[in-house]
Amino acid sequence: MRPTDPDAERLLMAALRLEGAPWPRALQAYGAQLLALATRCEGPAAKAEVYRWFMREAGGALVVRDPQRRQNLRDAFHEAIATMPDLLLRFRAGLDPGRRPNLRSMLVKWIEWAANEHYRREQRHAKRRFPYRADDRLTPERPDHVVLLREVLALLDGADPTRRALRLVGLGVPIAEAARRTGVSRQKIYRVRALLIAARDAEPGDDE
Repeated sequence: MRPTDPDAERLLMAALRLEGAPWPRALQAYGAQLLALATRCEGPAAKAEVYRWFMREAGGALVVRDPQRRQNLRDAFHEAIATMPDLLLRFRAGLDPGRRPNLRSMLVKWIEWAANEHYRREQRHAKRRFPYRADDRLTPERPDHVVLLREVLALLDGADPTRRALRLVGLGVPIAEAARRTGVSRQKIYRVRALLIAARDAEPGDDE
C-alpha cells in the first residue's frame, strides 16, 4: 500500500488555490503554506503526495525522446522529491510581489536546471575517466589495467554503505543499482550527493 498523507495533500492544495488569489495580497499566506508544506515534507508520506501530484500535473515534462536526457530528467526529479523541504523553502525565499507564483512551473524549471547539471557532471566525469574499450579484458600483464584495477579497489574500500554507494555512482553505476548493492535508499543517495555538490560549488576558486 502506497504511503499517504492527507495533511500534506491539504497543504499542497491550499497553496495551489492561493496561486489564483489576488497577488501580491496573498503573498504572506502563500509563503506560510509553503513553509508548512516544507515542514510536512520531512516525512516520506508527504513527499509521496507531492510525487503523485507532480506526475499527474507535470509528468509529461519528464517524457523526452532522447534516453540520456530522459534519464537526467528522472534523476533530477527524484533529487527534487528527496530534497523537497529545502526546495520549497528556496521557492518561498524567492517569492516576488510583482510576479504570481506557480509551483508546478517552479518545479519543472528546477528539474530542467538540475538535469542540465547532471549532464554536465557526467560529461566531465567521462572526460576524466580512464580510457579503455568495453571489450578489453582486464589483465595483470598490462600496466594500465593494473592501475585501473587498483583505482577501482581503492574507490570501493570502506565499510560505510552510503560512501560505497556514492563511489559506485561515481564509477558510473546507476543510482538504483548502487542502492540495491549497498542497501542505502535512493533518496538518501540523492540527498547526500546534493549536499556534496552544494559543498563543492561553494568552494572558493571553483571554476566549474
